Amino acid sequence: MFMPNILRIGLRGILILIGLFLVACLIWTYRMGYSFFLTGGQTALIEPYDLNNDGHLESYILENHSLKIMQNELVIWKSPADWRVTSFVIGDANHDKQADLIMVVWKKGSFGNDMPFWLQLNDQHIHCHLFLFDLAGDQAKPLWMSSALDQPIISLQIQDMNEDGKNELLIQEGSYSFLSYFLNSDASEPTLWQWKSWGFYRLDATEDDSGSSP
Repeated sequence: MFMPNILRIGLRGILILIGLFLVACLIWTYRMGYSFFLTGGQTALIEPYDLNNDGHLESYILENHSLKIMQNELVIWKSPADWRVTSFVIGDANHDKQADLIMVVWKKGSFGNDMPFWLQLNDQHIHCHLFLFDLAGDQAKPLWMSSALDQPIISLQIQDMNEDGKNELLIQEGSYSFLSYFLNSDASEPTLWQWKSWGFYRLDATEDDSGSSP
């Protein structure tokens, strides 16, 4: 009778340990989410463009989730070390007749240095953001930086999709869920966004969508 009781206690303890391990895994995957897959390598993407209108092309090089701007073989700007840049496009996104550098950036915190007055601390979760930068001389300057997006951007394009004379962003959205990486994250329909006043608004929004900028 003594040995079976020990076995029962042992099995119960093992089940408890397994349960605690599964809970820890769920908490970890919630905190890491899709961003877990941003730690690996990334094929280099190089695009030439004269963003500062000085008559000389810069090279925009995205590699291993880091974006750098080079001119005359010198690095004139590099994305901060705590950013994970997954994609970028260049075009006039805010309709000021000047091309912009548009980046999809993953980083900690829902906000930057400027937060809503009712918040005291930024959260430490890794979120997806959309950033617009300009290049003045050899200085990259932020024009607009979104807070954390409700849904991360998997890919984006910029062009005048509806032929109204203004560029739109065609965005493929995904999910922050860890499992979405395995469940065909490209299955959602692309969404169409256009700059208005101070942010992007969804043009193809339904009644269930807010249609407002992140």
